[in-house]
Amino acid sequence: MPVSGRVRSSEDRRAHRRDESGFTLIEMVIVVSVLLLVMGPLLAALDSVTRTENRNQALVSNQEAVRVVLVAITRDLRGSKSLTALADPTTYPLEVDMVLINGTQVRWRLDTTTNTLYRETSPAGSPPTWTRSTTLAMVLNTTQTPAVGIFRYLRDASDTEFDPSTALSADIANCTIHIHVLLVSQSNPGPLPFTSESDVELRNRLPGGIFGC
Repeated sequence: MPVSGRVRSSEDRRAHRRDESGFTLIEMVIVVSVLLLVMGPLLAALDSVTRTENRNQALVSNQEAVRVVLVAITRDLRGSKSLTALADPTTYPLEVDMVLINGTQVRWRLDTTTNTLYRETSPAGSPPTWTRSTTLAMVLNTTQTPAVGIFRYLRDASDTEFDPSTALSADIANCTIHIHVLLVSQSNPGPLPFTSESDVELRNRLPGGIFGC
């Protein structure tokens, strides 16, 4: 009897060990490999969707910022009573100075060093003391090939355009009745820049209203 008892006890222990046996290392490697094969494409798809959504949101935000600036430029130009002549006519494509009905002086100017468009204001009177109030970064007009200006000045009802390199500043300031505004902005983080433009009629300037125009 003791012998048979020992035999049964040994068999019980072996059976118990078989019941408690777990995964082997090879089985674990196989399971992990299968999970990676299944989860890898899912994670890649999720990352792609997230990147696309973030890019779309950035594009919308950047386009909205450009739209707001275009509206502000249009509002200033339509509310101006006169344009201010610039000392150097070649700067007209990147700068426009004006005096509003209330006498406030306003200047929109592209800093080509930082590719930032600034709105600067000064109280009535001269000389002006400029204070920046609005900026739009990543304006790429001067980095395009060929480079383009922000402002184009049109002198009459037939939309004859001034050539700032040869025109007199006084003529541009006194005879402009339309200004075409063009912004080429980095799409942030889209692959290509996008372009927004607006044609602005100066409400306080009529064709032929000034002698010599």
